[in-house]
Parts: sequence; C-alpha cells; structure tokens
Amino acid sequence: MKEWLQSRTPRERRILAAGAAFLSLALLYGAVLHPFFAGLAQLRRTAAEQEDLLHWMHRTAAEIRALRRAGGGAPATGGSILSVVDRTARAEHLDESIKRMDPDNRGGVRVSLEQAPFDQVARWLGRLQHDAGLQITSVSLEASGVPGQVNGRVILEGAGS
Repeated sequence: MKEWLQSRTPRERRILAAGAAFLSLALLYGAVLHPFFAGLAQLRRTAAEQEDLLHWMHRTAAEIRALRRAGGGAPATGGSILSVVDRTARAEHLDESIKRMDPDNRGGVRVSLEQAPFDQVARWLGRLQHDAGLQITSVSLEASGVPGQVNGRVILEGAGS
C-alpha cells in the first residue's frame, strides 16, 4: 500500500489525503456524533414531557384536595355517606344485622350491628374503606354468643373529613 501511494503524483496524494480525511470525518459523524446528538435531543424532549406531566399532576392534586375540602367528605362513589353505607351493607347481606344507622355531627355515620357474621362485617368494612373511600374512625366488636357472629358499633367518616 505504501509503495502504491509513493507511486502517485503529489497532486494525487493530496487528493487521496483529503478524501481520507473527509471519509474519516464522515465516519466519525455517522457512527458517533449523529447518534449522540439524536439521543441527546430525544432525552431533552422526554425530560420536557415529563416536566409538563409533573406540573399537570401537581395542579390536579391541588384540584383534588380543593374538591375534597369543598365536598364536605362525601364518599368517592357518590351519594351521601348514609346511602353508601346502606348500599354496601345490603350488598354484603348485612341489612338485617344493622339495627341502627345514625348520622353524627361531623358528617359521619354511626352503625350498630347485632348478630352479624364476622366475615361479612370484615369484608364490608374493607369495601367501605377501599372502594367507597370512607375512613373507619372507630370499631368495637364483641362475640354475640353465636359462633362466627358479632355485635358492635362502627363509626365511619368521609376521607376528606
């Protein structure tokens, strides 16, 4: 190769050197610089999108907090706390075990149970808390004398109360 290059005229050697330099720069750009800058541009776009998403989340969280404060602790499923408690109790077949259901002065509900199946009570309280968004502020259960059944009192409030 060296002999072949030496056999070229000085003008041809300059042209070959310029071509080799151009080819080296083109390979450097195509293999290294272009992918680097394209990746950098993509990262900047992604960062801007994520920042916009974060700002949207902050605004939405503030709106949710304001709505919860303005809603007076209404449950997430809609309707009054009394109607949600009654509806979910019926779904768990506890309507006959509920002897008393009264609203309290803080927007919550007091429920008295007699001869209620413990498993159904536990499932019902879980649904109220998880699905309806209510908070259980007090639970007092005691054995009723019948295996698997309990008597007790439950106080529930809306999550925003």
